[in-house]
Amino acid sequence: MNKLSLKMIQLILMLLAASESSFAQAQMSFFRNFTNGPDTIYAFQAVVKPHGGGYVAAGYKVFNDSKNYFGRGLVIKTDDQGNKLWEREYGYLNKKDIEFYDIKAVGAEHFILCGLVSEDIQGLSAYDFLVTEIDHQGNIVWQNSYGTTGAKEWAWEIQQDVNGGYYVAGWSNTTGGPNSRDMMLIKTDASGNLAWRNDYGTTLGEEAAYATTVTNNGAVLLGGSSTQPPGFSIEGYLIKTDQNGDTLWKNLYPNTVVVRNIVAHQDGNISFCGHGLSPYPTAYLALCDSTGAIIWKKDFQDTVTTAAYAHVRTFDRGYAVAGMNGNGDFRIVRTDSLGNQLWSKYYDFQFDYGYDILQAEDGGFVVCGESASNTPGINYISAILFKTDSLGNLTIPAPTSVREMLTDESMELFPNPAKDKLYIVSKNNDQIRFVVLTDMQGKVITEYNMPGKELNLTNVAPGVYMLKITFSDGRKAAKKIQVE
Repeated sequence: MNKLSLKMIQLILMLLAASESSFAQAQMSFFRNFTNGPDTIYAFQAVVKPHGGGYVAAGYKVFNDSKNYFGRGLVIKTDDQGNKLWEREYGYLNKKDIEFYDIKAVGAEHFILCGLVSEDIQGLSAYDFLVTEIDHQGNIVWQNSYGTTGAKEWAWEIQQDVNGGYYVAGWSNTTGGPNSRDMMLIKTDASGNLAWRNDYGTTLGEEAAYATTVTNNGAVLLGGSSTQPPGFSIEGYLIKTDQNGDTLWKNLYPNTVVVRNIVAHQDGNISFCGHGLSPYPTAYLALCDSTGAIIWKKDFQDTVTTAAYAHVRTFDRGYAVAGMNGNGDFRIVRTDSLGNQLWSKYYDFQFDYGYDILQAEDGGFVVCGESASNTPGINYISAILFKTDSLGNLTIPAPTSVREMLTDESMELFPNPAKDKLYIVSKNNDQIRFVVLTDMQGKVITEYNMPGKELNLTNVAPGVYMLKITFSDGRKAAKKIQVE
């Protein structure tokens, strides 16, 4: 290669880099916070971009009627700037609780949603899969529930097959007892009529599916977790089935806790994300071949616990991963095609969970999730939708101030591991407003409105948890604890 050719290549690379930087600067970003004020919970679980433009996000809203909680499915349509065009809430017959956990765009500006519905008007003692199709204005086309009477069956993700029918994945606990939870997959036709149902489990273990997708040859992938003896260790779990739900292969992945999201590639490879242990819960992204054998796996460590809930393949065949950290911040990790981290950005609004991500037409990233305010109680949670530029910059300030995050050195927890009681001591004598205890996947276990600094753990099962603390001045802190 002569010097002229080398200089020409260097010039082209410089121009491309400058072009990407200027393009990112010209991209629009926004932050939108959807709530109905005190005594309600708004949460987004998934977001799609319809062919007609804008965004459609789905989740649920929970009301507190004289301490009697009841939920409704939630769908909000926005324009390209995130401004709300319409909002719809959804019930099902006379059931008390409905929650949506996934949405996909299907057909001519229609949307398909899945989630759960309680079996009675009393609450969530038992619940079934729920699938709902709506049109471009949010009107219901059809709704169906699927399940076993008295069981707890929770739908997490839905995918359309080439014939217009649907695969819906989640988990089922038919007996309510220990070691009785299995992965659950149903197949329906385009109108929601049940074709078949399969459960995937083991005698002594517990399995749960949180993700599903369809490969280019029509096979079905299920992703989740499996808890197995001895010691009941939990590992990420992938199952591949044929179009009839018959198992083709299944793989466990050591040093992972859960598979939360799957993308099937055109070449037959499969990317998936979740969180694992290395040595503490850490977000990861992995690529395997069509047999489930790992090609590469990348951990995105930080000084605190991190989790990944969704990822998207980017226009340049890299990846963007959405999740959160133990301090309660949204997180986006951008990688190249081999999973090598290019950048990682945090977005601190309150206590935040980033559940879904997509790439916008201009190369930016759209993330949805939920954010808990600094007001005591569980009923101050907002649904969040925000868009960054292609470099992860959020240039429009959020309406919520960014709080100072307390460092781990500013407080002490003892004893840790704990059994019946845990004490929180602030070196600066900070007054605690409330405390939230979650599992390592972000599920709220219990909450404490704290006049003092002692936590009662007698009703908390043994395990590893995150303790999220809000102080009276609005500052926050988070630490991992172990309950024996």
